[in-house]
Amino acid sequence: MRYEVINAWFGVSVGDVVETDKLHPALLPNVRELKEVAKPQVLEVATPEAAAPKRGRKPKSETAEAGDE
Repeated sequence: MRYEVINAWFGVSVGDVVETDKLHPALLPNVRELKEVAKPQVLEVATPEAAAPKRGRKPKSETAEAGDE
């Protein structure tokens, strides 16, 4: 079984992954079991034609034309 360390102890840091067949009951509060993860699914855009307009400043050419009117 694979465990992620959430409370460090001597020789092991937080975030380390420990793999062992048996784990002492005293260490159980210090780890969490890592589940086997399936392949990540690829998400597709539901409406690719309806892209949101980008926010930000308008180009100088557009602002100059609006001020000339």
